[in-house]
Amino acid sequence: LGEYLFRTGAYPQYILNGFDIPCARLMGAHAGYTPLPNLKIDAVFYTNLQWYAVGDWNLAAIASYTIADCIDVGLGGSLNSIISPDSNLTTPHDSRTLYHISLSRDSSFFTFKGAKLMARASVDFKKFIPGEFFGKEDLRLYGEAAILGLRDYPGNVGDISYDTILKKNTYSGKISYDDILERIPVMFGFTIPTLNFLDVLSAEVEYFRSPYPNDVGALTQFGVPLPGSILEDGKKDYRSMRMYKDDDWKWSIYGTKTFAKYYAVTLQVANDHLRSLAVNDQFVDFEETLHNLNHWYYMLKAKVFF
Repeated sequence: LGEYLFRTGAYPQYILNGFDIPCARLMGAHAGYTPLPNLKIDAVFYTNLQWYAVGDWNLAAIASYTIADCIDVGLGGSLNSIISPDSNLTTPHDSRTLYHISLSRDSSFFTFKGAKLMARASVDFKKFIPGEFFGKEDLRLYGEAAILGLRDYPGNVGDISYDTILKKNTYSGKISYDDILERIPVMFGFTIPTLNFLDVLSAEVEYFRSPYPNDVGALTQFGVPLPGSILEDGKKDYRSMRMYKDDDWKWSIYGTKTFAKYYAVTLQVANDHLRSLAVNDQFVDFEETLHNLNHWYYMLKAKVFF
């Protein structure tokens, strides 16, 4: 869980992670600068390879500071789609993304452009507890929070008749990005001591109060900045869907053990943002698999290093 700056979207708000895909895939240029011994500043200028708007360029910066060799804090931000080779893909003029500006009849469209902010911190309690039986990663408390999109957007045109929807192929989901608290994921984690038996054993929990499904079907299949799939009933209101009010909490327990230098075993038990792997493009599951706290999975892997 976490790493929100690169594994999330602004509009719509989605989170991508999982046991098999733990890293964001970026292509671009990275520069680092250390103006002070305990301060590091990183900048990443990168392009989208997989998610919309594909081909757009983004800029992210992260400042990290270490205090007393046991506390790490970081602040970061990113600007999505600051350079767009095709503005019609970045801000599609699609009836499904149309919204009215306040009470006037002036209209605009949802866009993939957006700014994100991130803050993180970790404390290594081994510095306060003497002993040689702790592993390198033991007794760390860490947390991260982010704002996925700094700008509010009113609801899309969802107050028109269903006959008009059918005639004009207009999406009536009443989607809005008007509450910043619904765009803030927060996670905390702790690494549990195992007397050097495991390399790491971590427990994490996340809270994200988004009312919409963590589904990238609309942006992947149709290139529109809307949450979920737009193939369902156009009258459906995501805010009234109970299943997406029960998925605010996520959790994970992860452990790994390396032995004989070249072998490792990893186990994870979690209710996270898992997406099932696709057999082929016709059976892609764009929505995360687990929808409430009663859903969870376990996964065990053996690794060999070369």
